[in-house]
Amino acid sequence: MALVEHEDKPQFHIAPAAGWVNDPNGPFMYKGQYHLFYQHLPEGCEWAFGLVWGHAVSRDLIHWEHLPHAMVPTAKSLDADGCFSGCATIDTDGTPILLYTGVRLRTNPDAQPPPPPECDLNLPFIESQLYATPADPDDPLLVSWVKEAAPFIGVPPPNMNLTGWRDPFVVERPCSANDHEWVVLMGSGIKEVGGATIVYRTRTLRDAASWRYDGLLCVGDGDTGAVWECPLIVQLNPLPAGALPLGSSNHARLAMGNRKHSLSRLNSSSSGSGIAAPPAAADGPMQHHSDPQQQQHDSSIISSSACSCDGISITADCTSSSSNGSSSGSSSEPPYALVNAWGGPPPGCSMAGVAAGSWDERYSHFYSISPDACTNPTIYWLGRYSNGRFDLENAKGPLRLDLGDTLYAPNVMRDDAGRVILWGWLQERRTVGTYDYAGCMTVPRLLHLDGDRLVQLPAPELLSLRQGEAWQASHVQLGGPQASLPVPGLVGSRCLDIEGEAWQASHVQLGGPQASLPVPGLVGSRCLDIEAVFSQGSASTVGVLLRSWHQGGEGGAAVLFNWESGLLEVVFEALDPATMSFSLTAPMARRIGGPLQQKSGQPLALRLLLDASCLEIFTGTGEVLSTRIYRGSPPHGHADAGIEFVALDGDARLDRVAAYEMASCIAAPHKRQWQSQQQQQAAAAAGEVQDLFDELAALHQQDEQQQQQNASLSLSSSLKGQPSLLLQQEQQQQQQLASPRAAEIAGKLQQLALAGVGLGEEQQLLHVEHVAVPEEELCADIFDFE
Repeated sequence: MALVEHEDKPQFHIAPAAGWVNDPNGPFMYKGQYHLFYQHLPEGCEWAFGLVWGHAVSRDLIHWEHLPHAMVPTAKSLDADGCFSGCATIDTDGTPILLYTGVRLRTNPDAQPPPPPECDLNLPFIESQLYATPADPDDPLLVSWVKEAAPFIGVPPPNMNLTGWRDPFVVERPCSANDHEWVVLMGSGIKEVGGATIVYRTRTLRDAASWRYDGLLCVGDGDTGAVWECPLIVQLNPLPAGALPLGSSNHARLAMGNRKHSLSRLNSSSSGSGIAAPPAAADGPMQHHSDPQQQQHDSSIISSSACSCDGISITADCTSSSSNGSSSGSSSEPPYALVNAWGGPPPGCSMAGVAAGSWDERYSHFYSISPDACTNPTIYWLGRYSNGRFDLENAKGPLRLDLGDTLYAPNVMRDDAGRVILWGWLQERRTVGTYDYAGCMTVPRLLHLDGDRLVQLPAPELLSLRQGEAWQASHVQLGGPQASLPVPGLVGSRCLDIEGEAWQASHVQLGGPQASLPVPGLVGSRCLDIEAVFSQGSASTVGVLLRSWHQGGEGGAAVLFNWESGLLEVVFEALDPATMSFSLTAPMARRIGGPLQQKSGQPLALRLLLDASCLEIFTGTGEVLSTRIYRGSPPHGHADAGIEFVALDGDARLDRVAAYEMASCIAAPHKRQWQSQQQQQAAAAAGEVQDLFDELAALHQQDEQQQQQNASLSLSSSLKGQPSLLLQQEQQQQQQLASPRAAEIAGKLQQLALAGVGLGEEQQLLHVEHVAVPEEELCADIFDFE
């Protein structure tokens, strides 16, 4: 059956047009562009070896264009069977660099030799730490990358009984506080002990001889997994004053200013963030060299979500935000900062715009790991990082980064405005079928510290995806067991966001045992962004029902909050089979979720980003719950959105609800210079392929002629009864000459095939066989550490 684009495919979450997607890799800024890489298999919708690095770029954090693959496996090399996860940074000379883990299968007959026994982890695959640099550092899109064949670290530390060794992450950059060295983390674990994170140091990223093992950042006790994948550390910004509750959308207004006046400037900002680069700090390790013209760019939209942190301008590993990606100025310090040099709030941070009590330096560093396999939740701690060590014993945690069941392997960056931005991988939760995609990224999340709590907020740039008209209402009082408010006028809407000129209602009273507010009129809607603020009343539970459009109700769900327990949950398949109506006692009901830091008497604020099958719920207390809901699309012309707000076992009040139509986040490709360069490169590569095929054909013809000649000689010698020593010598010489070259050509052709170079119809297409592994077997098979 042919693969088709599925009706449940998200529209405003980053994902390529088709294929498998997992971990986000190496987010960073360069020349005013946001770059995001990701693990990708262009063909197929199941995890397999042979992963490439996909690449997307954006100027405004929200409209993304997918570029050619940044890296693909190279046959017979250290990444022959996959370019696994890693990070991106900018070297001290201003050159961007990708650090990643290359893997080769032991079963690969062309794989390079295994490491020495004392460094061999005895996994099904062998890991090496590799890097790549751009072919043209002057290209702001960084379209083409060149991989270095030799590793920067070839083997793990000896005799440590490790369970894994992958996913490099730069946590410190060279400066005087760390003796001008880089500090890099590596995900690992120790058998029969627990997960661990390894620390390396080096003075020069691209000098393998300079790298050295520097001990363990921290070690788990076994309860948090056997191997800690994708470790990352970043110092958090304090929570801006007024950023919560979510229901007021203060966080969006603080970050964006007045939408009608600021969005045009945001979208045209040369920094790519829409927020002016703050002036450089006078003292401290942060040496920021900003553009004076950029500093004058509408200071009214410098946001509290950027903490008003004068002098902050760094990426995930505190990269300089110099607009051309290179250092400038005459400071004696390197123009690159380090994470752990901050003794309190980030340097130059104006605490006047910070929420009272939001900064507690005992919990200033966010340390996250993803344990074992994607079937487990990502966890984090809040604590102190210093000099290559994280104080796990006194940290707060472990805590779940997301209350749902789909997020894994997040990555972080700091943009030019100093904001900490996180993406995670959102997995699928459906069986293999006829769809042509699997997986996407979360929407970008801003991370903040509120005392001893992590607060996650949706990036305010999401507001720029609003489009179209919507219907509004306010001060509507509803009562009775099934009171409703129809919402006409959103015919054909697929993606909705909140605020402003949108469908709105406020002060709606929900009463009775199962009173509800249905939301009709969203004909054809698949992607919704809804914000609601509830006051408790006498109801035990409030929430949102999401009905399925599939026959039998399969795929429906309910988002529910219980005031007494403080639990926010998504309940799946909660249908009474007799009545096909919502019931918490339904025999097949399944629940996911967790507790909110909801204060007694405080209104409940929820923002539901329902993007087809992808659901992210941001709360007014800073938690997030992500999951997948495959409810399909309503029949053509059906005037019912399949969504209703409910209060169970009593009454409650909807203080406010609003919705907006949204656009897709994927930008249409533009005719840029890189496209002509790519065409030239493709033409050159195609010419190289043809030349290689011609040479291979000549070798085959030569081999056939030699075989015929050898057969004649053999027959002649046999007839004469003479020994064929001369014949044997000639055969050996021919094998020595032809076989190595033929093998070399075959390897080169395989490498070009992996790079996606097309061949003519008359040429035999090369097929690279991936080893497919079902998601549910990842932990048991691929990552079997026992």
